[in-house]
Amino acid sequence: MEKIKFILPSAEMKPAAAAFHQAFTDCGEEQIAGILSLDTFDKFTDWLDTLKLDPSTTYFVFRLSDNRLIGIVNIQHRLSKYGHISCSVRPDERNKGYGAEILRLALDRAREFGVIDAEVVCPAHNAAARKIIRRNGLEKLDATTYHKIL
Repeated sequence: MEKIKFILPSAEMKPAAAAFHQAFTDCGEEQIAGILSLDTFDKFTDWLDTLKLDPSTTYFVFRLSDNRLIGIVNIQHRLSKYGHISCSVRPDERNKGYGAEILRLALDRAREFGVIDAEVVCPAHNAAARKIIRRNGLEKLDATTYHKIL
């Protein structure tokens, strides 16, 4: 796995965001965790404006070596029904360790936002996500919820 960086989304990143979204569409995946309804906005700038109103922080995750958008992560500053952290890795970049590293870095950021007991919600059928969650030391609370004291 190559090094990655979290960057706050900006208008200049629209082409990268469109390509990221298209990668999921091409694979037949309709839901993308962490995008906060990006796919429902006609204008990318409108989505960016809504991010400013949400009590969370969304980051695009870029690979340093080629500046490719490989993931997106949303960190809720307060617990939501989706937990504190939701993220997605571009389909063609999966199984390379990026998911585990994104979650690790997101947990560090969550602590900076004052989150003490981080919760992550994962669909019961998503074995890959459960593996990433357990790799980061989160403990199972119920069928879909995991937590870790930060």
